[in-house]
Amino acid sequence: MELLVVMAIIAVLVSVLLPALSAARQYAAGSVCLNNQKQLSIAWFTYQDDNEGRLCGGHTEGYYEHDWMQPYPGIPSVAYTLDGEKQGLRNGVLFPYVMTVEVYHCPGDRRDIDDGNCYRSYSIADCMGACPDGPSYWAGPVTTKFNQISHPAAKYVFIEEDDPRQFNRGTWCLDYVNGISGSWVDPVAIWHNDASTLGFADGHAELHHWVDAETVEMADYGIFFRGDTSGPDIKYMLAGWNVWDRSD
Repeated sequence: MELLVVMAIIAVLVSVLLPALSAARQYAAGSVCLNNQKQLSIAWFTYQDDNEGRLCGGHTEGYYEHDWMQPYPGIPSVAYTLDGEKQGLRNGVLFPYVMTVEVYHCPGDRRDIDDGNCYRSYSIADCMGACPDGPSYWAGPVTTKFNQISHPAAKYVFIEEDDPRQFNRGTWCLDYVNGISGSWVDPVAIWHNDASTLGFADGHAELHHWVDAETVEMADYGIFFRGDTSGPDIKYMLAGWNVWDRSD
């Protein structure tokens, strides 16, 4: 009888402690991830400072020679393997400022790395230097110079993304052009107790907590193109989206 009581107490303790341990692991991963984002943001800021204010490109498939990820010349598909993605990061213009591919990976990233092509946990916002030859379909006029960023401390560059296609392809997008007040296109990744890390244009990083159930649902189920334009989460992301008028 006493053994059954002890076993019952242990079972209760385990049921109480396991969620706490899981939350602690997520917070610990969030601390590492926040440091990664800070390093990437500083690298991004330093790159523009070394290049007369020109921003690095945000694409991931070698469209431009100044992109932060550069697959092997002539073999873009190499980025869709784990080794290829890591080499693509080493070939990118930000790597000399960080010197390790581990900075590009969040330890809380729940995707299966062994599946081949989901190592990089972060994406660059589509409005930040993505396609300098013209406006982006989603973002409109794309920021290509640092002096086109209003309030850099309030404008994010790096976002945790969980692209359901595994490889975080291209940039992270909001529909700033086609929506009346803007709406979601790409889901965010939420790996830190309903929070994600963001890296900003002045070189700092923040852990942001999401409050809308729809945002969490987008992340959990890999949903694209949610038309919410009124919730606190989308308002926060729209406020941090750098808007630049080429006519200025």
